Amino acid sequence: MERAVEHYRTGLELCRSAGEHADEASVLANLAGALRDLGAYEEALATARDALAKATRLGMLRTQAGAHHVLGTVMVELGRIDEARTALESALALSVEAGHPRGRGDALVALSAVHLRQGRFDEAYDRAGRALVLSEETGHALIRADSLLAMAAVEVGRGESGAARAHAEQARALHCQAGCQLGVERADAVLTSLPS
Repeated sequence: MERAVEHYRTGLELCRSAGEHADEASVLANLAGALRDLGAYEEALATARDALAKATRLGMLRTQAGAHHVLGTVMVELGRIDEARTALESALALSVEAGHPRGRGDALVALSAVHLRQGRFDEAYDRAGRALVLSEETGHALIRADSLLAMAAVEVGRGESGAARAHAEQARALHCQAGCQLGVERADAVLTSLPS
């Protein structure tokens, strides 16, 4: 992830020197996500807000959705659940408006985490299930993997270890196929938390 941050920072410098404002907004949103994944939450929030401001000014719906998604997922990590829900509902609405299935799936998975944090298992499972249906309709393997992992998290909360293991193992296999190390690590964390 450190290499991704370095590449995005280099890309950002190139966009700024060339005056490519649309590309700058997109790179900022991607950089914010990479910073979030490194745990650099305050820098991720500032970068996502910068991306959102630029994307809003340029009318870039997908980039706005991506920036809201980063804001929401960081807020979940910081325990700021009401702010997280607001940002993620914006990400979902913008993704629908833009016709962006990946953005919709990401927002639904993240909203599942919001509901799970509040102990709302049914709502959390519903959002994860909607993301899973979307993945089946669109063929997005990573949305499928993330939705299965979200379902597993809910099942852990409900004490449904068998179902959680099955979903986490499916998610892990999909992340392995895609070469998504972060997804593999998240699946492993769920699997490790389960009784043997």
